[in-house]
Amino acid sequence: MKCVSRSKNSHRAERTDTGFLRGLSVLKHLTLEISYGSA
Repeated sequence: MKCVSRSKNSHRAERTDTGFLRGLSVLKHLTLEISYGSA
């Protein structure tokens, strides 16, 4: 039981981490586009 719950929690954490990293990459891309456009 413990192993199952642990694996579920780790999977959920990985899922949120990937989503967070994806959001950061998108924000970085947008900021780069804005900076290049203004410059």
